[in-house]
Amino acid sequence: MVRQARLGDIERVLLTRLRYLGDVILTTPTIETFRQAYPAGYVAYLTEADGAAVLEGNPHLDEIIIWQEGLGGQRRCIEQLRRRRFDIVVDLFSNPRSALLTYLAGARWRMGYRRGPRGLLYNLAIETAGEVPAIETHLRAARTLGIEPGRLRTRIYLSDSDRLWGSGFVDAGIEDGSPIIGFFPGGKWPAKRWRLERFVELASLLVREVRARVFAFFGPHESEDAEPYASMAGGDQSVCRGQTVRELAGIIASCDLLVSNDGGPMHIGPAVGTPTLGILGPTEPQIWFPYRREDGHRLLIHAVDCRPCHRHDCDEPECLDSITVDEVFGTCIEMLEARNRSDQQRVPSR
Repeated sequence: MVRQARLGDIERVLLTRLRYLGDVILTTPTIETFRQAYPAGYVAYLTEADGAAVLEGNPHLDEIIIWQEGLGGQRRCIEQLRRRRFDIVVDLFSNPRSALLTYLAGARWRMGYRRGPRGLLYNLAIETAGEVPAIETHLRAARTLGIEPGRLRTRIYLSDSDRLWGSGFVDAGIEDGSPIIGFFPGGKWPAKRWRLERFVELASLLVREVRARVFAFFGPHESEDAEPYASMAGGDQSVCRGQTVRELAGIIASCDLLVSNDGGPMHIGPAVGTPTLGILGPTEPQIWFPYRREDGHRLLIHAVDCRPCHRHDCDEPECLDSITVDEVFGTCIEMLEARNRSDQQRVPSR
């Protein structure tokens, strides 16, 4: 149950997380919490274009404001924020740029994480303590105002056309009963990527053993991985490039399982209800994989002495190399079987 915040004069709320895709998705429970606290209020969100794509259609937002690059676009965006006359800006990023934007928006209340000198730009500090899931970190903004969240999960609200596009994309040529499995072998930082050839080997096993149809997703900045993957994979796998964020979410929503490195698509899976297997290396699972096994999600991570290290590059990524193809394959089979049991339980009795 959500109770009314102590700051009772708040009617217009601006939430902001400028980037990245997965991080914006992790704020969606906070959006819902603020809407529950201010059902008649005005709740807006400031983010970059990719973030706006995953927030599109969110019924808890009155407006999505897209941050513009370039001096002219930035000036117009700041003027737009000031015209909205927000009572409070809640900065869920709190880097130097977002802290300055929070200050320039002209709101009476400016909330963010007190990190270094930029913390002086806020007059309300988000309470933090210890290493907690990223979802909970963002929800502490609400708790700081006396708002108690319910148990919420991340969500991307797909339209019927989004889902139809995704199902049409994956259904072509699918045999009845063949599982549809999505892969995300990419990632912004090389140190977070399970080796490409292992994804190819895993796909071959799934195709051979369970007649799976495998779709590997690559973003616009991952062409250096897409080409060698396509070359190694041959013709029994589909390499997906050039999709928009909404199209990618529609495809993932149509999959029976998503196997993903640590990156944006790993967070899309749970947000559209697709069982997701995360492969994590140098980052903290308790923070960056806040998804529950009872909801159909699984995590593979090995404890090694050097993790977590947060490195962007690593010549010998033992944390990821110690995760074998057989281990991932076995977990995929367990997840597919669990999904089949769940689907059978949902079939109404005659």
